[in-house]
Amino acid sequence: MAQQTWFIVRGEKEEGPYTGTVLKEMASSGKLKPTDMVRRGDVESARTANQIKGLFPAAGSQEVASVPDKTPDHPHQPTSKRKWLVISVAVAAVLLLSCAGLFGLGLFLMNSERQAAKKDYAEANELWDVGKKEESAVKYRGALKGLRGEEKAMAYGRLIDHECEAGNTEAAKSLVADAAKAKIIPSVNHPDAKKLLASVQASSQQEGSAPADAKGDVLTADYLPCIAGNMKVYTEERYDFDSGRPANRTTDKITFHGDNKYTLEWSTASPGQAPTTGKGSDKFEVRGGMVIWLGRITIKVRAKPGDEWPGTGKLTYKLVRFEKAEAKGGGGKVIELQRAVIESRLVSDDGRGGKTEHVTEYVLEKGGGIQSEKEYMTARGRKVLIRERRLSSSSYQ
Repeated sequence: MAQQTWFIVRGEKEEGPYTGTVLKEMASSGKLKPTDMVRRGDVESARTANQIKGLFPAAGSQEVASVPDKTPDHPHQPTSKRKWLVISVAVAAVLLLSCAGLFGLGLFLMNSERQAAKKDYAEANELWDVGKKEESAVKYRGALKGLRGEEKAMAYGRLIDHECEAGNTEAAKSLVADAAKAKIIPSVNHPDAKKLLASVQASSQQEGSAPADAKGDVLTADYLPCIAGNMKVYTEERYDFDSGRPANRTTDKITFHGDNKYTLEWSTASPGQAPTTGKGSDKFEVRGGMVIWLGRITIKVRAKPGDEWPGTGKLTYKLVRFEKAEAKGGGGKVIELQRAVIESRLVSDDGRGGKTEHVTEYVLEKGGGIQSEKEYMTARGRKVLIRERRLSSSSYQ
């Protein structure tokens, strides 16, 4: 029979060894507190002293045996709790290995799908380049799921171009909708495909956009779209109020980047002066049911003809009417366009006891944005056109 020893653990230091009798005396005298850590000599882990049965009278013990001075010389047998711990660890290990195997299998399958998609994509490109577009489209469709980034944008774009060339407008629309759900901007080249893509993006990219009703008699955010890749060039003429002569001419190139952001490059030429140029960037603001192009125009979503709304300062806007227009698409196809005519009005003192009024007429196209602006100034009993701005070109990069 060997005498059992005990150690008191204080931080990283151990005190002892002590016999069980000495340990009881220290507990009785207060030298050993219930919260002190104690380790039995034949085990590595320590526990609080109040867990040792018989050491403190009121201890809620978890120890099976009392503190003995002598213990049998046979090896310590694991308790049932330890057995369950060993079993639990073993089961967890098996499950972990199983999950790792499944995860590895998943990665393998994903990689195989990706490689197959890239192979189909490469073959589709070769077929497209030699004019075998029908066969190419089959390959692109099969590869779509496994493609990423620019490859997926190209595949969608060529599929949409192919359907537009074949006159399958509904199939092209379905592909555009699928690409939008996948947050992909297709790389299209066919004129009809570009118009279709512009129309769908205009409806989905503007916050606060509300669909027009069946008659199209409400103003929606897609009358002022910010479509990624759209580049518009405007030409503006200003005239002297008194003489009516040209005061200056400005050319604006605006490139839209989506998320309501755009960049602007401008050049202004005045008679007898050297041209001035500049560039900058900004974004549309969408708040309170309004789409605000700061310094240009504010539109109210869901406005109807006759509705008015405030702009910045003393400026007010009014939706005057809707009107239709026509344009020729690919193959001479006639496309019907929906337009809105909006007026802004600003009245101020002329400094001579009278009033000066500025009225600007805007023509906006659904999906196409501002088409033209005409600003009239009324002062001293005269109404004069002092500024005219028109859209020179609109293209997609």
